[in-house]
Amino acid sequence: MEISEIYLIPENQLFNTAYEIAFLVKGRAVDIYFIATAKVTNSILITNDRIMAKNVKKAGIEAYTLLKSLTKP
Repeated sequence: MEISEIYLIPENQLFNTAYEIAFLVKGRAVDIYFIATAKVTNSILITNDRIMAKNVKKAGIEAYTLLKSLTKP
């Protein structure tokens, strides 16, 4: 499968959302921007970081922890 389009989101479109999320989840700055991007683009966030997944869910965004989903019991 070839990806034919790349969407760039200007910083000024993410900042206000990131600012609001920062006070809501009190997470790491880089995580806040990933969460804000997921929110602005109405995306599902997939991560290997459990703390980030927890913060994504606090922000009301669907998230999955990849390693947990792939680990067999």
